[in-house]
Amino acid sequence: MNLDATRLVAIYGALVSTIAVAWNVHRDYKDRARIELSATIGYLAKFGDRDCVVTRAYMIEHRPEIVGRMPSLFLTITNTGRRPLFVEGWTIRTSIKKTGDDHFLYPLFTLPKMLKEGEYTIEKTDDLSLLDDGAKRIYVWDSTQKHWPLSRRQLRNLIKDAKRVVSEE
Repeated sequence: MNLDATRLVAIYGALVSTIAVAWNVHRDYKDRARIELSATIGYLAKFGDRDCVVTRAYMIEHRPEIVGRMPSLFLTITNTGRRPLFVEGWTIRTSIKKTGDDHFLYPLFTLPKMLKEGEYTIEKTDDLSLLDDGAKRIYVWDSTQKHWPLSRRQLRNLIKDAKRVVSEE
């Protein structure tokens, strides 16, 4: 009887310590800076006293007078992690065979900027030609020179939108 109780306590102790170790690893993994990027092709519009980024389809439907103007690329940079992060810049990486250069840096509007947990900033460019000319990656970098890329799926959809916009103009 005594042996079974000792074995039961040992199994319980091993289980509790394994759960504690797993929880600490999970907590440490989550407790870091992390950036999420999203991009859209659209326009900057005023709604009351606020500036908003709206898609081209919305503007064509609700404000058709805007159709002659080229839209811009808006890149939203959000700190989804738990640590502040200093974002320095962003770039579009292209095919060197198509453009003659492999990186195109853009004039910065809001960067460099320290992003606290949950904060975001929006960068923009009016140059959509690089999306049509072989963009391979869009990414931002932080003060540690870590690159945070836009997902390949979002980039693929962005390139399709850019080609459609350029062909409509």
